[in-house]
Amino acid sequence: MSAKSYLNIVWDNQSYPLEFDSSAIGYHWKGPKALTDQELRSKVQEIVHGAIGRSQIAASQLLVGDDRVAIPVHGDSSLILPLLNAMIEELQIAGVRTEDFVVLCDASELDAIKASIKPNIQVTAHNPTAIEERAYLASTQAGSRIYLNRHMLDTDVIIPLIAAEPHGEGPRKGYMQGLWPNFSDSETRIQLAEKFRKNRKQVLKEIQEVLWLGGFHLAVAIIPGSGGVASLISERPSDIQKRVYPAVNTLWNCNIEESEADRLILSAFGDSHSGIDLKSLSQVIKSAANFEHFKQVVLNLWIDANALEALEGFVHGNPISPDNHLISCLRNLADIAANQKVYILSNIPEELTDELNLIHLESPKELANLVNRSSAQWMIIENANRVRFIS
Repeated sequence: MSAKSYLNIVWDNQSYPLEFDSSAIGYHWKGPKALTDQELRSKVQEIVHGAIGRSQIAASQLLVGDDRVAIPVHGDSSLILPLLNAMIEELQIAGVRTEDFVVLCDASELDAIKASIKPNIQVTAHNPTAIEERAYLASTQAGSRIYLNRHMLDTDVIIPLIAAEPHGEGPRKGYMQGLWPNFSDSETRIQLAEKFRKNRKQVLKEIQEVLWLGGFHLAVAIIPGSGGVASLISERPSDIQKRVYPAVNTLWNCNIEESEADRLILSAFGDSHSGIDLKSLSQVIKSAANFEHFKQVVLNLWIDANALEALEGFVHGNPISPDNHLISCLRNLADIAANQKVYILSNIPEELTDELNLIHLESPKELANLVNRSSAQWMIIENANRVRFIS
């Protein structure tokens, strides 16, 4: 009996293991392994209480008396929550009272965080348009007025938790943009976005100024893994980019030259099987469009409701919001699929995949048959929305 390889996918909102003959799989990349609950707790204890041989400042060293603590969080709540609850528990052990916490988050993550956070912890969604919720800190040398969330500046200690995704704004703008301008006002966000297009270094310099002027001493970056948190990095906010970016590359770089496979499966379904969002969908499509040399490509995707609605709008020429990057990716994919076999197994309706020249697979069994009945070698890439390809 031949050995088997397995690919866990999402189908009909449930986890579904696909079985392949191992002889057909030339390379199977799954992404970095997630920390166990015990390993994650141990890391959090080091961050809060310190450890022998650890040079970084411990969170408990920042606390004096009845200090109030703000924890601004930015990123996917499925990555944030395991760390957030553990951080609160360990900070309580260090002496912080329940009523002295305030957690600040993006509005899109408010419901998920409120539903899972420890009882009686204040959770507030940041509203960048609300004048009464902002406070003036100072001005940068370049003249940008620094506004930050008032709830944050009314506390004594601020410990940002940032989910450091391998793609998106973090690698380009610095992961601490998840603090500022994310927790600033709408006008500042717009101005800095325009500045960034003209002078990237100037914006990065301004972010460093904000970290210094605000007296931020500690930030925690969460690096995702396959199905959870792969690594935690705590550091002075001004120095965190120097450690996070190399760690992201180490954990998420995938060398496609390691296999001679000429057929490819790109699989992505999001953390906790929730479905990937629009930005993640763009990343997978961008990756697929770079693999013209593969004789066959299969997209195995499960996308969330918002991404599905947006995709329908893009395909039918009625986009909900302008996204030139996604439109460009979709056009490139459609052009490639017109001359190359690109299959798709997903919750995207067939009428939409037909518009993109994709070959619609009706069930997981069809994908298994496609691989097992082939005499060729296949490469499987899981977490295709996060992987960083090198060659």
